[in-house]
Amino acid sequence: MKLIKNKLTILLSVILLISLISSCAANVGRDSVSTNETAETPAVAPAAVDMASGSTSAGMKDGYSYTQNTTGSFLPPIENESSLPNQDRKIIMTANVTMQTTEFEKALGGINDLVKQYGGYLERNSSYMGEYYDKVRRKSADIGVRIPADKYAEFMSAVSEVAYISNVSENATDVSQQYYDLESRLKTLRLQQDKYTDMLEKAGTMADSIEIEKALTEVIYQIESYTTNLERLKGQIDYSTINISVIEVYQISDEGNMPKTFWERLGNKLKSTGQDTLMLFENIIIGLISLLPIVFLLIPVILVILIVIKVRRNRIRRKEKAKEQENKESNPV
Repeated sequence: MKLIKNKLTILLSVILLISLISSCAANVGRDSVSTNETAETPAVAPAAVDMASGSTSAGMKDGYSYTQNTTGSFLPPIENESSLPNQDRKIIMTANVTMQTTEFEKALGGINDLVKQYGGYLERNSSYMGEYYDKVRRKSADIGVRIPADKYAEFMSAVSEVAYISNVSENATDVSQQYYDLESRLKTLRLQQDKYTDMLEKAGTMADSIEIEKALTEVIYQIESYTTNLERLKGQIDYSTINISVIEVYQISDEGNMPKTFWERLGNKLKSTGQDTLMLFENIIIGLISLLPIVFLLIPVILVILIVIKVRRNRIRRKEKAKEQENKESNPV
């Protein structure tokens, strides 16, 4: 009996040691796998997106489309695809879009409609309506959108029709290795959980049961932790993140369509000068009108000052005349 107990204790120790080594290896694996492996460029029109750097800047009025490769992902085939199950790449797509619009509320409504149309949801939505005392109360909004990954390209193309897009930056992060590593470790841990459960049912003593329960608890904790990480990763993969900044402007700035010839540049400069001159006169008129309350307050004060000055002058004149009269009377001719 004692020999069997010793063997059981040794077996439990070995299994617990294997479990701890597996946990440590998983942590190292998570740290060593970079989540910023960036994809190469998908086909984008009219502006090419540099997926290696994860950003692009372009003005797009007519929208754009994406072309996926034969594997169904935004990444080109890689040399070591055989190490991944079924060559199924796991990609997290993220985009940052800056819009300019002269119709702020209409643009926000258009974005909300597209989010509903493509089965997404708003992750955040904050709007700045301008301060009350701002001379130019330009509005802006910061919107975080989650869109199903298979609708990402369609949504990006559709949202470019809502307002003028002045800047776009995109990032494709390949998390395939991290994803399949988590799946593999979860499978291993569940097998260990089944073994511990069987051992717990066959335990002959209270001491053996306690040791097995400790090991089983550790395995269950690791399973829950890995499951949470995997579900979080799945959420990022299944729903792409698109951050949209909407800015209300007085006039759309389209640097890509700036005039090139001398006459075009001259005409544009004359037009700009005329607009600036008109705005100057408008500002002068507005400034004068804004001063009217102050003028109305100053008028009574000015009138009082003028009256006081006039009274003093009259007194001085009367005194001078009286003095002249006295001099004439004292020195008759």
